[in-house]
Amino acid sequence: MEMYKRAYQYYRAACQRYDMDSLNFYQFLKDLTKEQLDEYLKQAIF
Repeated sequence: MEMYKRAYQYYRAACQRYDMDSLNFYQFLKDLTKEQLDEYLKQAIF
């Protein structure tokens, strides 16, 4: 779960950079595909 939280933090930071509204954590996990989550995880780790 910690990895998903890191991915969510990365996502939130990206939304803030571009002045976009972000999903809440639950919606983030529920609505993104496995491939999308994997990409956010990769970005958050590196």
